[in-house]
Amino acid sequence: MALFGKSTAESLLKRLQDTSTPVKNMSEVLDGLRFSADFSLEQHSWLFYHPQKVVRSFAASESRTLSSRVLGDSLAKAMITQASEIRRELAAVIHTVAAKSVMNYLSRFMTAKEGKELDAGLDLIECSPDFKEYLGHLKSALRDPLAKVRHRAARILGKDAQDQTISLILFELLHDEDATMRHIVIEALSKNPTPDIIEPFFHRLAHEGPDTRSVMVRALRQLTKGGSQRRLEKELLPILADEDPQIRDLAVKILSELPDQLRVLRSFLEHCAGLAFWLRERSIESIQKVSSDLVPALAELIADENEDVRVGALQMVGLTNDPRLYPAIRDHFLSDRDWWERSMSAESLGNFRSDEVTAVLLQRVEDPSLRYCVIPALGKHENPAALHALFSCLNDPNRGIRLITLDTLSSVRRPEVIEAIRRMGMIDTDEDVRVRAADALRTLRVDDNVLLHRIETGMPSASVPAHEELGLEMANDSLNE
Repeated sequence: MALFGKSTAESLLKRLQDTSTPVKNMSEVLDGLRFSADFSLEQHSWLFYHPQKVVRSFAASESRTLSSRVLGDSLAKAMITQASEIRRELAAVIHTVAAKSVMNYLSRFMTAKEGKELDAGLDLIECSPDFKEYLGHLKSALRDPLAKVRHRAARILGKDAQDQTISLILFELLHDEDATMRHIVIEALSKNPTPDIIEPFFHRLAHEGPDTRSVMVRALRQLTKGGSQRRLEKELLPILADEDPQIRDLAVKILSELPDQLRVLRSFLEHCAGLAFWLRERSIESIQKVSSDLVPALAELIADENEDVRVGALQMVGLTNDPRLYPAIRDHFLSDRDWWERSMSAESLGNFRSDEVTAVLLQRVEDPSLRYCVIPALGKHENPAALHALFSCLNDPNRGIRLITLDTLSSVRRPEVIEAIRRMGMIDTDEDVRVRAADALRTLRVDDNVLLHRIETGMPSASVPAHEELGLEMANDSLNE
């Protein structure tokens, strides 16, 4: 007290009221005031909302052991006129000095129509040791006409979003008409996400803006590290066919972070089994972005015990010609699976053009259930062995086989192919087959109207002796073996 001598509490308080007093001198004044016998906090509640922080801190510290409804009443009244920072400080003090009166203050504040009273009430709730004691007031605030009151109440609730009662309230607000309210709720539920957010978040993805979507995606991605893969798959897989490409990309982003990618693909193939073809195509296009390399998983799933999975894998295999898939496709083709499954394998084998693959296809070229699939696949190879087999099919007694072979060879523009079709067209007795042969020659750019007319009408030609059998003499000697 060297600075003020025997100063009284009254003189010290006057110095504190003087806004020109330097802060460092205020500290000395407060030290003197602390030991003044004639000083009472209850009579000077203004200290709690003094402009200087050092004074307010002094008052709060001195009130820690004080219990006074009178002081509480004064501070509650003062809250309405103070700025937000000081208002929250006053709220914390009220919970210390007049805890039993808080409910009375809230009853007045939270039923008011003015924003200042409502702000004061929400500060009292937020600064309480346990705001859940005032859930009734918060639920009422969520229905207030003022948006800022509703938002503030939701933010307070969001501080304990893991509480079961509070989470139920927040989940109901996920469909609120107010986009800001939804964002507040989504942020709260995303801080420590639980599997319970999976379904409602996915249902909201398509309806939220970019900022809110990003919050939801971060939370869902966080769940990929836990044990929620099955629930995530259930919601993600249908989104792969969504009309909005941004939504599809979000699903892909989350799927790509699931730990078991083989399981992801297997679940996807099961899911696709019941989709319409246009949705399946869109889904497959999306799933291909999930991983930079789906080949190992596809190769394994071609041999899966689930028929839907096998078929789905074969459909995806048809979109690539990665040589790593060949052994799995070959084994499936040569297996005893249903013919319609192996027909898909045959189609895929057409993309692997080598003598080895041709030899595999030729093992089933006489199989009645597979011939119509093997012949087009052989047409993609165009090597001597494949062409020799196709030329033999032009002379097959089965009219359907001859027709599909003509369709196949019409895309192989080689001299020996043109010659084989010409010979066949001149001797075939079926009018439809001859017309198809003429069409094939036109496709192969044979510009000989006389020849084409003779083939279509079945008129004999001196250039083809009646006794000559089709395919015995080809221009390419290797095909005559």
